[in-house]
Amino acid sequence: ALSSPVLATGLREKGYEVETLPVYTMEPVESLPQRLVTDYRSGHFDAVVVLSGSMGTAIEQLLGWPSETAVVAFGPPSAATLHNRSVPVAAQAATQDADGLIQALATIRKHSA
Repeated sequence: ALSSPVLATGLREKGYEVETLPVYTMEPVESLPQRLVTDYRSGHFDAVVVLSGSMGTAIEQLLGWPSETAVVAFGPPSAATLHNRSVPVAAQAATQDADGLIQALATIRKHSA
């Protein structure tokens, strides 16, 4: 429901009839378990993966960006949102699948070792 209209617009410009269906949406929660908040803010997480811009916004609002935690963007849209919010991105998945994400995480692992 919150996705960019770029794909649909591009397909329409090529003459395709496009029907956009909001299959899911991100709904923010008001609070998180205190132990999660404490552990995250204390740097107990090596990395956080941001799968979408709305997820990045939620993380920022609920947890913030500890300097000890590497931020990994799942793809260009989430990376752009993070850059627009001045969040340093340690790695970006080259492909939006499990292999791309694993490779991005492996990259940050090598840099921190």
